[in-house]
Amino acid sequence: MLCLRCGHDSPPFSNCCARCNALLPRMELRDGASHTLDVEDGREYVVPQRSFPTRYLHDLTCRAYEYIHLEAPGEPLLEALDVVRSALEQFKTRDLPKMLERMREEKSKSPHEDYWTQMPYLLNQGVQLMQQGFDKMESFVASGDVETLKVAIAQMQEGNDNLGQARELALQRRSP
Repeated sequence: MLCLRCGHDSPPFSNCCARCNALLPRMELRDGASHTLDVEDGREYVVPQRSFPTRYLHDLTCRAYEYIHLEAPGEPLLEALDVVRSALEQFKTRDLPKMLERMREEKSKSPHEDYWTQMPYLLNQGVQLMQQGFDKMESFVASGDVETLKVAIAQMQEGNDNLGQARELALQRRSP
């Protein structure tokens, strides 16, 4: 599996680069099977240049702030986390498979267009970063370490930004 950051070839089915620990491109679809992306050497992939806030993630971030800085109880934070987790699961099981199917159908019309490389990359990065954030949240719940909570929120925000960038690209493509 080729690392997009440093170019190192990590063992197949690795989640992170063995050299620089960067996230490797993978995607889990509704069937639970892992699917890898074809990444090209030397190709530049889209990186979100702005934030794409969502109500659910904003609420989670606010609950984390209250927990850290205002010593609020952890229950509202965990409730907000469940809402974000539910929204991501709904996206992965309902919306993402439909998007990927529609992309496969449309790709045949203009197979060499850069869009067909960028969209799967953004979607993959978004889902993976969100999942990493959930994994970090589980570590936070077990340890209570505030720094782990901060990392989890940052990963989820970055994942959300990738998904938001993919949505923006899709909307730009559809508008005349």
